[in-house]
Amino acid sequence: MPTGRTLVEFRILGSVELRANGEARKLGSAKERHILAILLLTPGQPVSIETMINRVWDDAPPAKARGNVHSYIARLRGRLNRRHGEAAARLNSRSGAYVLEVDPQSVDLHRFRRLKAQARAISDSGDPDDALRLLREAEKLWRGDPLSGLSGEWVTKLRTSLESEHRAAIGMRLAMELEMGGHAELVGELYGLVHQHPYDESFVEHLMVALYRCGRQGEALEAYHRASHRLVEDLGADPGPSLRGTYERILRGDADLATPPARHHVAAAPLTDNLPRDIPDFTGRETELGRLYDELEHSSASVMIRAIDGMAGVGKTALAIHMAHQLADRYPDGRWYLHLRAHDPHQPPIDPGHGLEILLRLLGDDPQRLPDGLEPRAALWRARLADRRILIVLDDAASADQVRPFLPGKPGCLVLITSRRRLTGLEGARPLSLEALVPPEAALLFRRIVGQGRPLDAGDVNRLVSLCGYLPLAVTIMANKLRHRPARGVGDLVVKLSRPKGGLAEMHAGDSNLSTAFDLSYRELSPERRKAFRRLGLHVGADLTVGAAAALIGCDRNQAEHALEELIDRHLVEEPESGRIRFHDLLRAYARERAVEEEPEEEPQRAVRRMLDFYLYTADRADRILYPHRRRADVNVSRPPDP
Repeated sequence: MPTGRTLVEFRILGSVELRANGEARKLGSAKERHILAILLLTPGQPVSIETMINRVWDDAPPAKARGNVHSYIARLRGRLNRRHGEAAARLNSRSGAYVLEVDPQSVDLHRFRRLKAQARAISDSGDPDDALRLLREAEKLWRGDPLSGLSGEWVTKLRTSLESEHRAAIGMRLAMELEMGGHAELVGELYGLVHQHPYDESFVEHLMVALYRCGRQGEALEAYHRASHRLVEDLGADPGPSLRGTYERILRGDADLATPPARHHVAAAPLTDNLPRDIPDFTGRETELGRLYDELEHSSASVMIRAIDGMAGVGKTALAIHMAHQLADRYPDGRWYLHLRAHDPHQPPIDPGHGLEILLRLLGDDPQRLPDGLEPRAALWRARLADRRILIVLDDAASADQVRPFLPGKPGCLVLITSRRRLTGLEGARPLSLEALVPPEAALLFRRIVGQGRPLDAGDVNRLVSLCGYLPLAVTIMANKLRHRPARGVGDLVVKLSRPKGGLAEMHAGDSNLSTAFDLSYRELSPERRKAFRRLGLHVGADLTVGAAAALIGCDRNQAEHALEELIDRHLVEEPESGRIRFHDLLRAYARERAVEEEPEEEPQRAVRRMLDFYLYTADRADRILYPHRRRADVNVSRPPDP
C-alpha cells in the first residue's frame, strides 16, 4: 500500500476547489465550501466558531448555527483525512476554534501573494526579466472571480479586496513591460482592461502611455477624455493627479514620456498561454461544444479550423475562449489569443504583419530580428509551429484575408476564429453559426450573473430575457444592472424595457452598450446596404420574401437578392428557411431607429406603402389564379412588383 504524502492543492481564486494528487475532490454544499474558504484565508491560525457564523450567515444566523458549523467541519475533516499514508492537510480543533494545518503554498491565494512579493524584490534588484516571469506565473493562478459560487457580505468584501490585489499585480507587470519598451504589444490588452475595469485610473494611464509611445497621441488624449467623462458622470469624481499629470505631459508632447528606456528582450521564458480568463458565468452551448469535441476525435484534417460566426452580442468570443480553456490540456505547446479588432470602436483592424510580430514575440523571437513583410513573417510563424500542438484563438476577424497568414501549416493544431461575417472564402474552415440562447439557458445566465441569494421572480426573469431577445450580451447587460442595484427588482427592468422608447436605450452598463455593438456592424456597410438594412426594418411581419424586400428597399428583385445575401453573410438578417428572411427582434428595433434618424422624412411611409402595394398585388394575382371566374374589383397599385 502506498505510504507517500498526498499532494493537496486548494483553490479559491475562482471557484472553491480541493485537489489531491492532481485530481479534483468533490466538495459538498455552498456552506461547506464557505467554511473551507474562511479557513484557507489564514492557514495554520485558529478561527473561532463565532467568526465562522458571522462570515457565513452575516447578521442572520439560524437557530442551530453552531451545530451546522460542527457538521460542515466534520464533513471537511473527512474529505481531508480519508487518505492513504500521511495527510498533507489536517483540520484540528483548539478550544472553541478550528485550524487548518496546511502548507500556505498549497493555497493558490498565498502562492499568488508570494510570487508577487518575489517579483517586486527581484525587480528592485535589477532583474526585470525574471520578475516578469514570476508575475505571469502569478496571474495564471486566477481562474475567474474569487470565491465564485459563494455569496454574503463577507464574501463580497473579500472578493472586492482580492480583485484589487489582482489588478495591482497586473498593473505591476504592465509598468515593467512599458519600461522595457513593450508598449506596442500592450495596447490591445490595455483596451480590454479599461473596458473590464472602467474606473481603474492606473489602467487608463498605462493605456495612454502605450498609445503615446506608439505615435498615437490623439487616441491617448481621447482615452483620457472618455475616462474623465465616465468618472464625472458615474461617480461624480474628477481624474486623480497622476492621470491628469500624464494627460498634461502628452498634451504638451513630453519627449521623455514618449521614449521608453533602452529596450530589453525577454528571451528566456517564451509565453505559452495568453488566453483571457474563462467566463465565470458561461452558460449553455452544450450542442456546439459537443460537436467540436466529436470533430476533434474523428477529424482527419491536418489543421482543424473552426470559424464561429454570428450577430453582435451572440457570445462568439465567450464560446471560443471557453472552448480553448476546456481543450487546453490537448495543446501543451501553446494556447494563444489574438484580438483582430474588426469591430473595435477605438482601433482599426489589426494588420496581419503586426499580429504575426505579436505572436512571434510570444514565442520568444527577438523583434529586432524579425523579417520585414507579411509573407516572410508568415513563413517564419509556420516554421516555428512545426511539430507543435498549439491552439490559437483569432477573435473578431474582419475577413478571410486577414486570417490566412496566421494559419499553421502542419498537423496537430486547432484554430478557433470568431467573426460577425461568414468566412465563406476561408479554405478548410468549418463554420459554426451561433444563434441566440434558448429561453431556459438565457434565464439561467441571468440568474448566475445576478448571483445567489437574490430573490428573482421566475415569470419576471422569463419576460425580461424575452425582451432581451435571448441575446447573451443583452441578458448580461441587464443582469449586471440589477446586480449593482440591490434596491431594484427584475420587474423594474421589465417595465423599462417594455416602454415604447425602452429596449435598446436601456441596454447599456458601463462600457457595454448593445446599440454601439450594432452600430459597428452597420457602419461598415456601404451606403446602399445601409439603406437596405434600415428599410427592411420597417417590415411589420415575422418574416418577408425577396419580393417584399425589393418593395421596401425600392429596387428590383435582383438588387434585393444581392443586398440580402450580404446582410445574411454579416448576420444582420437571418434566413430561417430558403426564401424567407427575418430579423432578430433587437436588430429590427435598431434598424427602425436608423430609418427614423437617417431616412428622408417621408421615406419610411413611402416604403411601407410600397410593401403594402406588393402584398395587395400579390394576393390579387393569387386570387385570380385560384378563382379565375370570381367577380372582383380591380386592384391598382402605383408600382407593380417584378414578375
